[in-house]
Amino acid sequence: MKKIIITDSSTLYSALQKLQDSSGTCLIVIDNKKKLLGTLSDGDVRRAILRGKKLTEKVKDVCRKKCLFVYKNSKNLSSLVNLCKKENIEIIPIVDKKKKVVNYFSSKNLGNFNLTKEDTNLEVVIMAGGIGSRLKPLTNIIPKPLIPVQDKTVIEKIIERFYNQGFERFILSINYKRNIIKSFMKNLKPKFSYEFIEEKKKLGTAGSLYFLKDKKNKNYFIINCDTIVDIEYLKLLDFHKSNKNDLTLVVSAKKFIVPYGSCKIKKNGELLQLEEKPEHHHLVNTGLYIINNQLFNYIKKEQYLDFDNFVNIIKKKKKKIGLFPISESSWSDVGKWDEYKKFLEKF
Repeated sequence: MKKIIITDSSTLYSALQKLQDSSGTCLIVIDNKKKLLGTLSDGDVRRAILRGKKLTEKVKDVCRKKCLFVYKNSKNLSSLVNLCKKENIEIIPIVDKKKKVVNYFSSKNLGNFNLTKEDTNLEVVIMAGGIGSRLKPLTNIIPKPLIPVQDKTVIEKIIERFYNQGFERFILSINYKRNIIKSFMKNLKPKFSYEFIEEKKKLGTAGSLYFLKDKKNKNYFIINCDTIVDIEYLKLLDFHKSNKNDLTLVVSAKKFIVPYGSCKIKKNGELLQLEEKPEHHHLVNTGLYIINNQLFNYIKKEQYLDFDNFVNIIKKKKKKIGLFPISESSWSDVGKWDEYKKFLEKF
């Protein structure tokens, strides 16, 4: 039960981490006397962040204090299953007479997304054409999508996560050492379907999306070939559709620690405070997106375009851009040596 319990003095950053570690979508919030204060869903955290709440703010300011709960030995426990399904509630805390949490009822009814058959048949576009300069000299020999992780390659790891959640159609945008990637995929003999976008010249992390403009699908997953994200993709898709976004960026709550004492000074130059190894929290782009195909019309043929510049173009066109925050532990950027090593250490 400790996995889903969080104190009201905890931060939103730690709540995201705990949600990821618990593999659930809801936490039970208690006060310093271990009494029930409320519940906190991943949606509550996400909405708070999008309203401008900082990752360092406390859970008590965001949680739902008017949550449903039942007392221990209540005669109504047998009806909790139907109640959870009817109200789409994942967790109902069970408390004693002093309102201390002693247990909880959980309904793993997480599959009720407002999705169509067309949605689950979406294509996943993997941007696999980069040089991988941050991983040199390894990428002088093999392309970045084929760097090894245990007994598989990075691109296999990315595809595997989508495939295991029901997505079976993939598009690989390739340029650097593309013949090696094509040969690898052919020898893989996968169960999923795939095709290539072959860049005749380097087009950046968004330029090759031009070649999708005439395809029929309304939405596409776009992911960098060095981005491994451990989330429920259907939930992300449901979020994108429900908010009627043109583009949804998956962003990670990232903590940065300055490894030195930081000096805060007064206007006259005197020391105000010395803060030892201060922490800063930011929402950073993971390299995973859902995009509406109408946005491809803003890309010119054979135009070099990185995704950050593409986002700025879309923003100037006043298209709706949403953010889907996830925990830091849900995302690995294996395109950098230090992050690649960290990812390997998980296995």
